[in-house]
Amino acid sequence: NNDAPALRIAACPEFLPVNLFGVPVGSVGSLRLELPGGASGYKEAVLLLRVDDVDASNEARMYLNNSGPLKWPDSLLGEGEHGGVVPLPIKHLRPGRNLMRFVFKDNLNGTTEGFRVLDAELLLFRDRSPARTARMTREGASWGRPVDWRQQAARGDARNVSPSRGSESPTISDFFQEEFVTRWKSFGGT
Repeated sequence: NNDAPALRIAACPEFLPVNLFGVPVGSVGSLRLELPGGASGYKEAVLLLRVDDVDASNEARMYLNNSGPLKWPDSLLGEGEHGGVVPLPIKHLRPGRNLMRFVFKDNLNGTTEGFRVLDAELLLFRDRSPARTARMTREGASWGRPVDWRQQAARGDARNVSPSRGSESPTISDFFQEEFVTRWKSFGGT
């Protein structure tokens, strides 16, 4: 089994962040993942997420193309920013536009004002590997931590690194946007 994904798709940057903080319970936000050619030939899909302040799994709901709700992994729960891995049902991915919908479901008896989805990236694999998925889920807490772009530049790793939307920490989309655009154009996108 190869642990490298066959295809990586960054969330469309104009949809990020999904801000469901300070909004009424029941509010919905979404992000778009463009999947050229669909999921044919892929056996497994996971979504890498970076979120802010999802205090408990009953606070938020997440749906893929109106299917779900999907389970929030423990690595995404808690105060502050967290990164994690969400296994996705490959049968619900479709060619072109895929929508991830997030719902502020419960304010936990007034103890929370909502949450934010800071970044997302879809990984598709040509094989199924429960061990790989379990490892990614286990290590999910370390995925998506902010990267200090100045340290990256000092090490010479700054090819696609720049501050994002006024932040000192680039998002996953910053790193993969060039790759996404290249792949999108190779599938006829403009």
